[in-house]
Amino acid sequence: VHDIEAVRNALFDELGFYRPPWQLQVWSGAELVYGSTAADATVARPAVPGRVASLAAGEWASWVAMDAESGVTVRIAQPVVIVWAFALSAADQQLAPLLFCLPFLLIPAWFIVRHGLRPVTEMAAQVEMRSDDYLAALPPSPFRELSPMVESVNRLMQRLRLRLAREQEFLADAAHQLKTPMAVIQANAELMSESQEPAVLARARQGLREGVADADHLTQQLLTLARSSAESQGPAPAPWDLAELLRRRLAMAASLALHRDVQIELEAPETCEVRLHLVSSTFLIDNLVDNAAKYSPDGATVRVRLHHGEAGLQLDVIDQGPGIAPEQRARVFERFYRLPGQDQSGSGLGLAIVERAAARDAARVQLLDNPQGRGLWVSVCWPRA
Repeated sequence: VHDIEAVRNALFDELGFYRPPWQLQVWSGAELVYGSTAADATVARPAVPGRVASLAAGEWASWVAMDAESGVTVRIAQPVVIVWAFALSAADQQLAPLLFCLPFLLIPAWFIVRHGLRPVTEMAAQVEMRSDDYLAALPPSPFRELSPMVESVNRLMQRLRLRLAREQEFLADAAHQLKTPMAVIQANAELMSESQEPAVLARARQGLREGVADADHLTQQLLTLARSSAESQGPAPAPWDLAELLRRRLAMAASLALHRDVQIELEAPETCEVRLHLVSSTFLIDNLVDNAAKYSPDGATVRVRLHHGEAGLQLDVIDQGPGIAPEQRARVFERFYRLPGQDQSGSGLGLAIVERAAARDAARVQLLDNPQGRGLWVSVCWPRA
């Protein structure tokens, strides 16, 4: 045992390691026959082999070996902190070769990654070299792994092309429609500056007011259409009480109806919660009620109903106006389209706004004849959830 202990100490000294203290104890039967200098002679002979509980209040870890034939028991104990110190010292010896080999591992890995990402870099360069208005599709990639990315970019390019085309068409139509009220304003302003006759001045002022009103109405409709388009990128629909929203918007439209001596009748449940986009639904209700009141004759009645139909939740706005011929009903949803022979002023955007707002919530708009006679029946149906 003395020789084993001496060899251990010499091994630590030869390797240059810190020589940790340890305890070596040997029993023959129940008698302690050897104990190193640091060993605790009061510790009883262990009953089982293997790693056992630490000595000295958990500060020492011990290992026990037993020989059943001879009855010899050997216990080696070492401070727990020293065990970790020895492990760190051994790790230092093992890390040196790893650090030496690290450049030989990283350099090939860098070349492999760079070569593998070259197709992605080339695709990024193709996109970077494009001008702002060049949104053509990227060429197909010969690499199967890159094909989904190329297809996604091409779908994005297609959506951008369609959106830019719609915006350019919108700007062109808006500029064209604004020409008329601007020309009216300019003509009446020039007439007021050149004439001194009271009758001419009165007609010019009236024409100027009408031109400004038409320009203001068209501008508001254009802004509403632009906002309904912008909301398509906005938040998801949320639960709202459509019956309460309908009552609030009809109250806002009461001034126009009273001016025309038009009565608005509402038939709706007390509450009706549905998931929808609040801004789009507000545009939809306002334009339907505004059109119904504007095109109905004086003293007429506009009926507004909210109920559950066979296909889902249904909003009906029924007026007593001139109606729309069946062959014209598809075209009235086009922007700036107005029926021939209209007496009422307008921009031709109302039903376009209604259709776009309804589509935002997956609703469907139908134009029908008034079942009670003259007039138009506009039905908006939200599908069942």
